[in-house]
Amino acid sequence: MPVAVQMVEMVAVEAVEERMVDLKVVTEVQEVVMEEKMEDLEVCDWPNKAGCDKNGADDKPKPNPNGNKCESGCNILPWAHETECSKFWVCDGTKPVLGTCSEGLHFNPQTYTCDFICNVSCIRKNIMSSVQPDGLKIFLPWNKVDPDLIKRYLKKK
Repeated sequence: MPVAVQMVEMVAVEAVEERMVDLKVVTEVQEVVMEEKMEDLEVCDWPNKAGCDKNGADDKPKPNPNGNKCESGCNILPWAHETECSKFWVCDGTKPVLGTCSEGLHFNPQTYTCDFICNVSCIRKNIMSSVQPDGLKIFLPWNKVDPDLIKRYLKKK
């Protein structure tokens, strides 16, 4: 092969290699820019892309010194309210938000949903009220009602 042809081939190969290096640098810069943009983007994503180690049982909140479960884990599932059977907490970003089940349902911590009262082992301990179109509905736990009043009420039935 003539020397001139070999020189042209070498120059062509060097140009291609140089262009490939340029493309690789551009691609790396684009990836860095996209990563920086994605850090500020607040959207739902797969756990491995959102910075979570695992998805599932390991997503339970980690201990947090200020007590905010929403700041201590990823994919935090709803959890039961401390005193009210029909209420629960859910995370909105890093803030806990109080949710309330529909009338006649209690929060089920096994299924993380509102469920029929017979499927949930929660006993209401506090007096509760809810506004109805025709008045006020009041719930009184038996331990908050005068025993004589209970006896009179049960005799009438």
